[in-house]
Amino acid sequence: MVEWTEAERKAIASLWGQLNPDEIGPQALARLLIVYPWTQRPFSGFGDLSTPAAILGNAKVAQHGKTVMNGLDRAVKNLDNIKDAYSDLSQMHSNVLHVDPDNFRLFAEIVTASVASKLGGSKFNPDVHEAWQKFLTVVVSALGRQYH
Repeated sequence: MVEWTEAERKAIASLWGQLNPDEIGPQALARLLIVYPWTQRPFSGFGDLSTPAAILGNAKVAQHGKTVMNGLDRAVKNLDNIKDAYSDLSQMHSNVLHVDPDNFRLFAEIVTASVASKLGGSKFNPDVHEAWQKFLTVVVSALGRQYH
């Protein structure tokens, strides 16, 4: 179980309240698929992913980015039990979708970069960044739990 300080809890909640998952999610997923093309494998049914322009204009990529980013709300609301909150998603990604668990880490890095770019240094200061990084590390661990 992860222990959260009150400052971390407040930073995560405040940051989450400033984000628009429907904006950040599509941007982050598209960037993941462009920068790390091998992560496209689970998305073979999404149509044309052959170029950055095709990925950026792909409605299925955009929708799934929204779904994934909005899924972080489950972790924000369950900080003390993220592993159990994501148990079903971990099983699905491992047993059904066969997603490489490293993709979760790569996506978390891109989400962090997107959030930092969007909010800037005054709102995404080192203390907030530290709490956010810890949060996403726990989420990535929870999603990869079924793989262990």
